[in-house]
Amino acid sequence: MAAARGPNAAAHDPGAPTRGTLPLLGFSAVSLLALLAVYLLAVQTELGQRVDNAPLGSLDRDLNPVVHDTTGDLLRTIDVSSIVILGAGIVLLALLGGRVAAAVSALALVVGANVTTQVLKDVLERPDLTAPSQGGSFPSGHATVAMSLALGLVLVASAKTRLVAAVLGGGYAAAIGVGVVLLDWHRPSDVVGAFLVCCVWFGVAAAVARGLRRGPSRSDVGGWGIALAGAVTAALVAMSVWTVSGRIDLFQVVGGRAEFVVAAAVVVASAAATVGLAVRLLREPGPAGPALTPGSAPTRRREPALR
Repeated sequence: MAAARGPNAAAHDPGAPTRGTLPLLGFSAVSLLALLAVYLLAVQTELGQRVDNAPLGSLDRDLNPVVHDTTGDLLRTIDVSSIVILGAGIVLLALLGGRVAAAVSALALVVGANVTTQVLKDVLERPDLTAPSQGGSFPSGHATVAMSLALGLVLVASAKTRLVAAVLGGGYAAAIGVGVVLLDWHRPSDVVGAFLVCCVWFGVAAAVARGLRRGPSRSDVGGWGIALAGAVTAALVAMSVWTVSGRIDLFQVVGGRAEFVVAAAVVVASAAATVGLAVRLLREPGPAGPALTPGSAPTRRREPALR
């Protein structure tokens, strides 16, 4: 006689690790193919380079010294010390919550993504198909640091704080991505490529953390809690944008150029898609149990945090 399946059956289901890790590894594979496609199209073709170069030169430093200096200050938050301090903070956060596997995986994600980007910058060439350009710009190191830290935070966050971590981390990565394009440090493809490098490592790191995790999560939260946290975060962002826009002529900031607006939209959308998919993929797969019989009550599935 088959034993009844309890609400924690997923934690003991032999097929649960496989069902949970395969989508994550598939995400890494697709991200790797997308990274190759972006490089070949945007860097290795003349049309791609022309489109990629179009947003450059949008900010006039003489007309907008405040915006230029403020953006520079934002980008200077990305350095070796920020990786060490914030990365260590993410690992410590996971360890304090008893999620050792997530801590190790997050560390591998941050280190692996940034080392990979630096190697690719040295290996991948940018031919001068349109105009002379600086070498070693694909992918962006600044964008890689920001997004790897954001995904590391999402990886170690509990189910009830994961959405807030994604909003805050993704917003920071998007701001860094737009900033490096605005100051002509990088092209849009460099930023998108950096995000994809982080996606490759995130899928592998999350799969390892899920495979090593044992036992169900002790944390859960209702939908109202997530909605409230998201609303508060969105309100703070909206207030900041309103304050800045009241002091700066945004049309002058980009010189009236639609190319930069499109590039910024692509960067922001890429960042939102990256953290959004990360949150979605971290949802725990349900148990492959038998269908409910008439009169039986469904059990509420808890979403465990990676441990």
